[in-house]
Amino acid sequence: MRIAQAVFGVFHHFDLARELDRRGHLQRIYSTWPWRRLQREGLAHDKVATYPYFHTLQFALGRVPGLSPYLDDWFQPIVAPTFDRWQIRQFERQLRRGEPLPEALISIAGASHYAGLWLQQHGGKFICDRGSSHHRFQMELVSDEFRRWGAPQEPVDIRNVVREEEIYAVADAISVPSSFAAQTYVDMGIPRRSCTASRTASIWNASNRQPLLRARNSTSSTQARLASAKASHTSSKPFRNFPILIRN
Repeated sequence: MRIAQAVFGVFHHFDLARELDRRGHLQRIYSTWPWRRLQREGLAHDKVATYPYFHTLQFALGRVPGLSPYLDDWFQPIVAPTFDRWQIRQFERQLRRGEPLPEALISIAGASHYAGLWLQQHGGKFICDRGSSHHRFQMELVSDEFRRWGAPQEPVDIRNVVREEEIYAVADAISVPSSFAAQTYVDMGIPRRSCTASRTASIWNASNRQPLLRARNSTSSTQARLASAKASHTSSKPFRNFPILIRN
């Protein structure tokens, strides 16, 4: 299977890329960091494509005293959409060269939207690797805690939340790290016939909102789970068989 990935910077995606490459599945990984930074990640140069212009500039300017508070407002509307469109140009270039397209695109949340749609229109699958709770749920939870404690909070850029929700709506699958995170998608309006929990991960088939990785125990409401999470931090083991995402 030919798999492409897209990620802002590095995160855990280069760990996944090395595993996919070892198994002969990685076609290419797209990143917003320059090759000079990515060459330490252990992949051949022809397996890595970069679009570093805006994200690298944002990172560099972040070191300038006094600029940091304004950088997100300047760069957020630029970095993700331009990276997204650039991925499409890479796919189109592959077509012109007669190269096969990837059969699946695994993108960290926010990195691909139109690129995912483009690949779907050409027969591929699009997987959103959120790796966390629903973005809007997370925003509301954090804002509630700031209000509860009377602490000042920096404004949240709602454009990022809306963009991710648009991605959730079109992705063939959404990967999340725990049953707690999975339940937040249900509570934020992504339906499924039954709530399931997994000790490793909940892998969602976004086309019919059913979990691709079956679980053993039914979940309780998010409110009860949230109370438990606040009382004591819990962690879930990372999913081990990530290619399960590409099941039909």
